[in-house]
Amino acid sequence: VPDYTGAGLAASSLILADSIEALAAPLEPDEQTERPYAFGGAEILPERDTVFARDELLTAAFLVYNAGVDGSGKPDVTVTYEFYQQSGGPAQFFNRTAPQQYSPQTLPPVFDLRAGHQLVPIQDVPLSSFPPGGYRLEATVTDGIADATETLEVRFVVEE
Repeated sequence: VPDYTGAGLAASSLILADSIEALAAPLEPDEQTERPYAFGGAEILPERDTVFARDELLTAAFLVYNAGVDGSGKPDVTVTYEFYQQSGGPAQFFNRTAPQQYSPQTLPPVFDLRAGHQLVPIQDVPLSSFPPGGYRLEATVTDGIADATETLEVRFVVEE
C-alpha cells in the first residue's frame, strides 16, 4: 500500500465503480478495515472487471492526498478526464469531460482538508458513444496552490 502521509500532491489508483452507495453514518475504525472503499458518508463498490457494455455508465473515483490549502483549509484542485482509444497502434485521443473544480468557490463552507475531510473526485460517463474496443482513461489532478500535477490511468474495454 502506498504511503500518502508524505508531503506533496498524491492520488490513489483510479477505481472503476459498479456503484457508489450512501452510508447512514461514517464507519467505525474497526469496520473500516473490512470495508476499505468506504469514505465518510459513501462507499464505493468496485467493478469486478474492466469490461463494459455500451449501455453502461462508467464511474471512476479516486482520492486526492496532500493538496495545498488556503487559509480556510480548502484546496484549489482541478481534475480533468481524457479518454484514449487503444486499437493496435499508438493510443488515439477519443474525448474528454468538462474539468471538475474543487476550490473555495465550489466546496461547502464547512469543507476543510486540515480537519480530515477527504477530496474524492467522481466522474460518471455514459459509454453509448464509445465504439467497441480498448480504452485508457487518464485523470489529471492539478493543484493550483502547490503548483503540482498528478496523472492516473486505468484501462477498460467497451463491448457491443
